[in-house]
Amino acid sequence: MRSGIFLAMSNVISNTDCDRGEPRILLRPAFNEHTGYGHCGRIAAIRELFLDSKLDIKIVVNEVDQSAMREFFGADAEMLVIPASASSSEAQWLRDQTRQTDILVLDGYCFDQSYQTEIRSAHPRSLLVFDDLVQRLFDCDYVINAAGYSTLSQPSINNGRALTGPKFAVVRKAFIAREVADEAKKSQRASGKTLFVSFGTLDSAGIALDIISQSAIAANFEKIHIVSSKLSPSFEEISRLSMRAAAVGVPNIILHAGAGADEIALAMAESSVAIVSSSTIGYEAAVVGIPIVTGYWIENQQSIYQALVDLNLAYGVGDLKNVQKIDWAAAISQAKSIFERGQADGKGSNMMAFGAEPGATLKNLLLSELRQTC
Repeated sequence: MRSGIFLAMSNVISNTDCDRGEPRILLRPAFNEHTGYGHCGRIAAIRELFLDSKLDIKIVVNEVDQSAMREFFGADAEMLVIPASASSSEAQWLRDQTRQTDILVLDGYCFDQSYQTEIRSAHPRSLLVFDDLVQRLFDCDYVINAAGYSTLSQPSINNGRALTGPKFAVVRKAFIAREVADEAKKSQRASGKTLFVSFGTLDSAGIALDIISQSAIAANFEKIHIVSSKLSPSFEEISRLSMRAAAVGVPNIILHAGAGADEIALAMAESSVAIVSSSTIGYEAAVVGIPIVTGYWIENQQSIYQALVDLNLAYGVGDLKNVQKIDWAAAISQAKSIFERGQADGKGSNMMAFGAEPGATLKNLLLSELRQTC
């Protein structure tokens, strides 16, 4: 249930006249064939936080990506389109579009300190930057890292501050829907023969394919949900495996290609265990409430990996570059034990770590910033 104070604040803001223009929230996700849709998922979750308000929220996208972004965010999403002619000077272009009443949210590794400095020169109300990569230098008002920083990796922020911990994580509404939670509870009481696998729509290392090709996996599951897309180099092989499985029947490999959040959330909830990358999908699985096995293979996933493991939200198998050597049966057993202990003591995968509701803390922050614009 959405907090009444959030709705009240939204209405106050939407009915306020401002001499410097109506406040806006501009959301800029990174997207290309190398990054996939991961950053877009988090931006979509932020947008969803405000769909019950009348606030002016725009997704900032490149002209060349507009079609893909429209498909991902939906036809009703308002967009601020960066023309192709400005692609080499995007920061300057966005700076010129920025009002002093705007809040900008950047999510992507390409939005480095120099990009932030350019935007900040327009004096927006607030500039927020999501950081999974554990970068060191920032020029923004807030750096958000839901995994947190170690004492050795504290960021240097020019006149800003770090907001850390899972209470600043955001997940799409589909993953916290009541019907999804109910389905997840039902799955945990069932036979335990359904597996969910996702290593992102990009999955450049082909980890998901390696996992479902393991004989231990095939022998222990009757149904496998796998998320992939045509951006992944292993997509065609996964498609062939899915078609062959359909002909034989066991295990039934269900490929979710280009799937929306609703479809993914229900597939996840139907599953008795998830094997996922240490990324936003890990937080989403934790919110749904199922046992999780997680691992990493690129640098930006290591801090999220450590957070999921330290909070007892998942069993960690470490670096997935050695995926063939992992004892998956043992890992799944460990994940289920962690989950069961968490359910017993009330501190497990239904997520006291995220606070009362995932995204609520961040929403409160953004609304507070907007109230100060006029």
